[in-house]
Amino acid sequence: MPQPITLTEMNESADWVGYRENRLSRINTPDHLARLDVFNALMENRDQLPTHRWLYQLQEAMTTSDFPYLFGDSVARELLSHYKAVQPKMMQILRKRAPVADFRSIKTFRKSGYVTMRLQQVQEKGEYLAAEYEEDQTEYKLRKWGRQLDFSWEAFLNDDLGLFSQCAQDLAMAVRNTIEWFVTTLYWNAAGPIAANFGNAAASTAPLTIGALETAYEAMIAYRHPDTNEPVMNAPKYLVVPPALKFTAEQILHSVQKMWLYPESDEGGPFAYPTTNVISQQGLQLIVNEWQPFVDTTTPTTAWALFSDPAQIAAGEIAFMKGHENPEIVMKKSDKVGLAGMGDLSSFTGDFATDNIFYRVRHVFYGAAVETRACWASTGTG
Repeated sequence: MPQPITLTEMNESADWVGYRENRLSRINTPDHLARLDVFNALMENRDQLPTHRWLYQLQEAMTTSDFPYLFGDSVARELLSHYKAVQPKMMQILRKRAPVADFRSIKTFRKSGYVTMRLQQVQEKGEYLAAEYEEDQTEYKLRKWGRQLDFSWEAFLNDDLGLFSQCAQDLAMAVRNTIEWFVTTLYWNAAGPIAANFGNAAASTAPLTIGALETAYEAMIAYRHPDTNEPVMNAPKYLVVPPALKFTAEQILHSVQKMWLYPESDEGGPFAYPTTNVISQQGLQLIVNEWQPFVDTTTPTTAWALFSDPAQIAAGEIAFMKGHENPEIVMKKSDKVGLAGMGDLSSFTGDFATDNIFYRVRHVFYGAAVETRACWASTGTG
C-alpha cells in the first residue's frame, strides 16, 4: 500500500510557478524549510509517539514564539496546493486580466471594433486609416470575499476531527466554489441563460443532441461584425452543461458515428447518407458546471451553452488584485496575557472570552460578461 504523502513532500513537489508566497520577514531564514519540516513532522506525529507524549510535545511547542508562524506558513502552503489542485473549471471561458492595483472601476472594451478586422491597403504615400475599439464598454470593481473559521482549543488538542489537515483543504475548496458560482452567475440566473449576455439571446430551446449542437456551432461561427459584416473568429471551444447532461454530452463528443432509427418506412431505398459524427472532430472541450443547477432553478437539467476560446474572442473577463492574486489565510492573535511575567500567549491558546482559535481566508477578484458574440445558449426545453 502506498505511503501517504507528507505536507512537506506535497509542498516541495508542487509547481509554484505563478504563485506568490506571503511570508513574514522573521521566517525568511536559511533554515526555515528545515524548521518547517520538523514542525510538520510534529503536527503529523510521523514518529508515531504515544498519544499522551505527542500531546505533551505539541503543547510544549505551542508555547514557543515561532509556532504560530510555522503553523501559518504550513497551512498557507497547503492552501495554495489544494487551490491549485481544484482550479475552477468555469474560469476557462473567461479572459484573465492583468492584476489590478486597487478597487477603482475597471473599464473593459469589446475585443472587436475595426482593430481586429482586415488591414486596409495603403497606397504609396497614402495615409494609414485609424482603427478604434468600439465605444461599448463594461465597468466593474474588484470585490473582497472571505470566510472566518474557528474551532475550540480542546478540539485542536484532541484533533479528533483532523482539523489541522482539513482546514486548508476546506478553505481552498470554498475559494474554488466561490469562483465557480460567480462565473456561473455571469451567464445564468434563476430564470435560465441570461439572454442579454448570449449572441443568440438564448432564443433556442433545442435539447442537447448531435443535430442541435451542429446547428448551434454553425450559428455561432456565422456571427458577423455588425459594422463590417466580417467574421469575428469565434469558433466554439467549450461546451458547458449541467451534471444532468454530462453523459449525453460525453456520448455526443466521443461518438464516431451517428444513426437514426425509424419504426417504419415506405420511402423505398436504400439511400446513401453520411453517418460520421463530425462534432466529435471539432475539439470541443466539455465543462460540467456543478453550480449551474444551483443558480438556474428554471432549466437546471436542460440548459447548455457554447463558449469561444478567450484567447481569440472572450465572452467575459476576470481580474484579481495585484500582489493578492491567490487566496490568503491569516490567524487571529490571542488577546490573552499571561500573569507572573508570562507576557503574550500563543495564538493556539485561543481568545480570552472562549478559548476559540480563529482563522480567516480572503480572496479579491471580480469580473464581467463582455462579448455576446463569443457564446451561444439554449434552454433545452424544446
